[in-house]
Amino acid sequence: MFICKICNEKFEKHICSLNHLRKHKIRSHYELKKYYDLYLKEQNEEICILENCSNICKFDGLNKGYKNWPRKP
Repeated sequence: MFICKICNEKFEKHICSLNHLRKHKIRSHYELKKYYDLYLKEQNEEICILENCSNICKFDGLNKGYKNWPRKP
């Protein structure tokens, strides 16, 4: 279940939550990442979990958050 952190509306399906966020002017991947970072991200979630690696991981979407490893160059 997804609860909009802006207006507290509840959604059962992921696609419905994405459509709803468009009403709040959240349309691009960048704006979705900003929403996630502001309301859903846990502390240091974007930092790679591999040993001796402190790279920033790629944002993978509202449902998944950040990947656990950095993107290959």
